[in-house]
Amino acid sequence: MKKDPTVIITNATSRSDYSGAKAFGETRVLSDKLYSFIPESPANAVLQRDIAAAAAAFDPETDHVLPSGSSISTALFLLALFARGIRTVRVLMWSGNDQSYQSGVLDLSVALGGE
Repeated sequence: MKKDPTVIITNATSRSDYSGAKAFGETRVLSDKLYSFIPESPANAVLQRDIAAAAAAFDPETDHVLPSGSSISTALFLLALFARGIRTVRVLMWSGNDQSYQSGVLDLSVALGGE
């Protein structure tokens, strides 16, 4: 059974409106917290657990990543997908001209220098 498409919002911010992303699937917020540089931060442990779970459930054929907020959270999620062997990811980006989200494909092999 094929699952419904999901849009992973990497780091939700209160100033962003993600309602338009629902056209691409059910939205799921990966985190609304920032990565901490405090050694052994409990918040980072939660974030890393959530990233691992979301990466394990991610289907590159149907799901999208919506980069938002912290670039560190986005990078960690994309690295987790790369570690799973996923090389291309559907990404949503906001188009100011169209006032809507546009879907594109990010080749992680090129971005991260792997095969």
